Amino acid sequence: MKFNYKLQRICGSSYGPSSTFLGGGANILFTPDGTTLLSPVGNRVQSIDLTHNVIRTLPFQTRSDIRRMALSGSRDLLVLVDVDNHVLVVNYRRGVILHRMRFSEHARALEFSPCGGFLGVSHGRHAQVWELPSSLVKREVAPLI
Repeated sequence: MKFNYKLQRICGSSYGPSSTFLGGGANILFTPDGTTLLSPVGNRVQSIDLTHNVIRTLPFQTRSDIRRMALSGSRDLLVLVDVDNHVLVVNYRRGVILHRMRFSEHARALEFSPCGGFLGVSHGRHAQVWELPSSLVKREVAPLI
């Protein structure tokens, strides 16, 4: 017998609790081409293909409910921040976790730059801009600089 089960759908609310002290639930994302919707359901992410009506659950999960998400313009990197400030940097196309880290404060916003070379994170009264590694120019070991 072969046991190769994959989780397809999750029942639950898509946006998370909106009445928290952090100012709202989790955000939803559209891919740059507008055909796929990424929606957090608890500590997992559902990818909803709007053209073919296909739902799949991505094969990773965060430690607690997802608070913020950001997808790069090339659809390669997905950054997830949960309620406990744990961060996952994920290869979106393959569904593989590339890096785990933790923020010291609650992230209020995440956004990739239009060129895809930087990631902006705001928390509290501060904002940080991180340079992303580029595999086209040179091979880099550090996930975020």
